[in-house]
Amino acid sequence: DFGFGVSGDGRRAPRYVQDLGMADDVPVVGAQAALLLGRAGWVGADALFLSQRDAIGTMSGDRQIKGVEFFRGDVVRSDASWLWARLHYGYELRWRFVPVEGVPIDLALSPTLGFGLYDLDARVRRLSPTPSGKRGGHMTAFVLAPGSRATFEVADVARLGVDLEWLPGVNGELAISTPAMREWERLRLFVGARLFFVELPGGYRYLNSCAGGGGITSDVKLRGVDLTLGVRF
Repeated sequence: DFGFGVSGDGRRAPRYVQDLGMADDVPVVGAQAALLLGRAGWVGADALFLSQRDAIGTMSGDRQIKGVEFFRGDVVRSDASWLWARLHYGYELRWRFVPVEGVPIDLALSPTLGFGLYDLDARVRRLSPTPSGKRGGHMTAFVLAPGSRATFEVADVARLGVDLEWLPGVNGELAISTPAMREWERLRLFVGARLFFVELPGGYRYLNSCAGGGGITSDVKLRGVDLTLGVRF
């Protein structure tokens, strides 16, 4: 759900799927890159982008967007786009074992610190019973979040790993933007194989971003299959 200028409790904020008719299963595109710094660790960047256009839905309850009332049964058309991006630094601790001659096993652990950005643009227009102009808005929130990454590699060919960031319940004193990121949770579990420079990891991804402040709210959760085509050298 999201809210721009919503008065009262959060129940008056429109829901993307329940009210606006947006798809529950959607493709999300993204890109990521990392640069190794040797003994100094590594730096990385990644971004995910999602857009839904011309969604048709019916309000399941009374809602409000920037002071304009939408009522149960109203038919609406909406557009929305989301961007999640971050820069992060990690210091890697790595151990190598050779239990079988010629088959090295690497275990790596990296505490990380990430600077994240969440950007939302949402617009809603009532089609019936009384047409209205577009209502909605744009918001950007920032966050600093700790995290970690762990990988298990066999012979530099097969890799299993987990990448996470977790910052729950940010209060006003810790906020670095308005609106502030109240919750920022990222989890990626992956397993992959490498052939020469090409890497094909896949797995599971979970993302929770909840922002609020300055009369603006947003709460979005994504979970699903994660597929990547990459180059590593």
